[in-house]
Amino acid sequence: NRALPWTAAEIDSAFDLRVSLLQVVLRRIEAASRERASAHERDKLLMAELDHRVKNTLANIQALVTQSSRSAASLTGFVEGLDSRIHSMARAHSLLTQSRWEGVSVEGLLREELDPYNQPPGVVDLRGADAVLTPKSALSLSLALHELGTNAAKFGAFSSHEGRVSVTWSLPDTGGLALTWREAGGPVVWPPSRRGFGSSLIERALAMETGGRAT
Repeated sequence: NRALPWTAAEIDSAFDLRVSLLQVVLRRIEAASRERASAHERDKLLMAELDHRVKNTLANIQALVTQSSRSAASLTGFVEGLDSRIHSMARAHSLLTQSRWEGVSVEGLLREELDPYNQPPGVVDLRGADAVLTPKSALSLSLALHELGTNAAKFGAFSSHEGRVSVTWSLPDTGGLALTWREAGGPVVWPPSRRGFGSSLIERALAMETGGRAT
């Protein structure tokens, strides 16, 4: 009932095994340390990005509040206009969240904005290339589409039973996205007597946020 003394070969093997186990443990510790450092850097980056997006969103809302109040004819009109524009931004944010803020397809954004008007089906016709917008471009275009849809519902094609809206888009060789909004079958079109906030918002949103332009 006694252990036999270890041989020199067994002692050498045990020493090698201990060294190997220590190397494995150290490698695991080092890998875990690198992962923690990487996670910390990701958290810092995400917080910085979140801070930037929150500030940008608040700036957009502040601009909407200011401009909507200037163009509104009444308090009720101001509240309704501001509420619908914020809801439009919220829908775009929801689409971006679903894609983990990697981008939004042009068709998906259009359907999100225009499906409520597509009654009966066929009122809205969408045709275009498979294209994905950056988060900033998606938010800007969502505001522009909201203004176009609201205008069509008040004064254009969506206000008539025979009205139709066609939206086409393409990817020019020069880069970027070319989008065309066409209305047909609506009331007679007259030149506006004043420049509304919707027109200004479309031009500013596309120009300031994406470097684009609207005509």
